[in-house]
Amino acid sequence: MPQHRNISCHLYIGDTKAMEYNVHNVDNRSTAHIVSEEGQTFSFKIEAGTALMSAARLDLELWADGYKLDCFTFTESVYEVDDAQVRDQVTGAIKIVKLRFAKLNTVDQGPSNADDAEAEQLKRLGTLEIKLWRSESNVSQSTTFPYADCPLQTPIHEKKIKGQSVSHVTSLESKGTVAQQSSWGYITTKIDPYDRPWVAFVFKHASKALLQSEGIVPKDEVKEKGAAVASAKGKKAQSSRAKVNDTKNEESKVEDVKFDDDVAAMSQPQLRQEIMRLRKRPGDSLDQSVVKARRTMKCVRTPDADNLLSTAEKGDKRK
Repeated sequence: MPQHRNISCHLYIGDTKAMEYNVHNVDNRSTAHIVSEEGQTFSFKIEAGTALMSAARLDLELWADGYKLDCFTFTESVYEVDDAQVRDQVTGAIKIVKLRFAKLNTVDQGPSNADDAEAEQLKRLGTLEIKLWRSESNVSQSTTFPYADCPLQTPIHEKKIKGQSVSHVTSLESKGTVAQQSSWGYITTKIDPYDRPWVAFVFKHASKALLQSEGIVPKDEVKEKGAAVASAKGKKAQSSRAKVNDTKNEESKVEDVKFDDDVAAMSQPQLRQEIMRLRKRPGDSLDQSVVKARRTMKCVRTPDADNLLSTAEKGDKRK
């Protein structure tokens, strides 16, 4: 869970706390990556901890995809943000919107150039940000409280975000309008400069596949285990085949040894008969029988072995 400067900020997807990856705390910023899926609603839970010991209240701003959506001030040690109030740019109505992940909508037609302001905003696609300032306890009411405009969620030309790793953005789902609009707000006195919040929590989100391809999210353990099991089975099968082959080789050696022992006990007439039998054995070729008999007789070291073989071959030809 991202925790920095005695404050923690959790992002919840539905009722489940999101898993954070690659968490880094540098200076006053805490950055983490999370997996987003289309259609999921999300919210934030801030736990002030001991931060309120040095300040009576905290001011908060909610940002998504480079747009400021809403701002709050609170004195509670635990504070939740699950919606925002924004002004509809078409009707002027103040809408209550829920936060939801949506797929990035791109097009390949139309203007592909972005001015500096738009280019800066596009760099923050796929990011959520909670900024927090320490403030004094005293507040004053204002009658000129401005609501942030609801971003126009139009398709983005793909060339404008070329090279960026973005799969999802934040969609604002309207849950109704504020019946009695009020321009009343609170003016607080911040202890920290506005351009340098006490702490900022940044959540970079994308699909699991995209984060895995960048090495941020580890590959699925189930798939890795399955691959390991398959590898182990393959090695076991190879080992089994090797054992079978070794067994066959051993059996062949045993047969040769038995054959050699039998030949050693034969007389010359018996050797002639054995040679002729081998040559006539069904399924054996002439060359195979001769080579085997010749090798066997050399092991016996019979003085006439080669002559016997030659005589047998000549006799066979005569037939």
